Amino acid sequence: MYELPRHTGHGRVWTETLPRLGQLADVVVGDLAPDVWIMDGHNGDPDVQGPVVMVIYEVNWGTPDFDKDHAPGFVDGIAPATENAVRRADHIVTGATSSKLQIIEAYGVPANRVHVVPFGVDLNVFHPKGRSTGSALLRARTGEARPYVLFAASLHPRKNLRAVRAAVTGLAKRGFPHVLVVVAAPAPDRQDSSDLEPEAFAELPGYPGRVVRFVDPSDDDLAALMAGADAVCQPSTSEGFGLTVLEAMAAGGAVIVSNRGSLPEVVKRGGRVVDPTGEAVEYALVDILTHPGATKRMRARALRRA
Repeated sequence: MYELPRHTGHGRVWTETLPRLGQLADVVVGDLAPDVWIMDGHNGDPDVQGPVVMVIYEVNWGTPDFDKDHAPGFVDGIAPATENAVRRADHIVTGATSSKLQIIEAYGVPANRVHVVPFGVDLNVFHPKGRSTGSALLRARTGEARPYVLFAASLHPRKNLRAVRAAVTGLAKRGFPHVLVVVAAPAPDRQDSSDLEPEAFAELPGYPGRVVRFVDPSDDDLAALMAGADAVCQPSTSEGFGLTVLEAMAAGGAVIVSNRGSLPEVVKRGGRVVDPTGEAVEYALVDILTHPGATKRMRARALRRA
């Protein structure tokens, strides 16, 4: 499980979870016979002996909005593999109630076999103390101090960077000086994400110099960028959990998320929940930037929630 890329949400969950499980029991990564297996449930039936707990993040496929955004063949592979894993599992762990309901509906699994265990954040890394550091990182990259809006996710179309770009363009038209900072990992459903990069990192139309890219920052630098942003946006069109959003909340970020999937459940009153459109994100950004008192209270709620 440690081989999952750390820049993905799945990888971050496992690299944080396994050491903590090791404080409670012996964790063996390999082929030895354990008392119980815990496995990523999107890899199919593992063909092992003994009880198995599968971790399932979501089962959104089969809906037009989900399928159209994914690389050809991805759904054809993950859907049967996940179903086989679910059928094999003695118990299933997922991060959100919305995902639990998906699993029950899709596979007819008894509710008492599906357990909601929200994913967590390392609060020694993600905290609001790095606000000035985030601004300094941007200044070092661009040569000047600028307020900024942060998008931190994969380049996958369902993460909806397009809506964030439209929203920050709208801010510029209104006279706000903000730049868009993009921390984007490769899309995990395809071998090559380079065809997604030109649109993602292009200049905002009519407002050059407003997009700043950070490539593979350390966790400390990512936490600082989250803390220093005037807002962190993730208006995904679907989301099984939204670990990046929880990290941003732990960093004291003012988060804007879509009203899709698990995001409203994760954020609750710790952020703004809107339709996944550029217009809706822009409106939320303006509200956050022009009502500092309310935004300060929202940031405090986000910290408590995280």
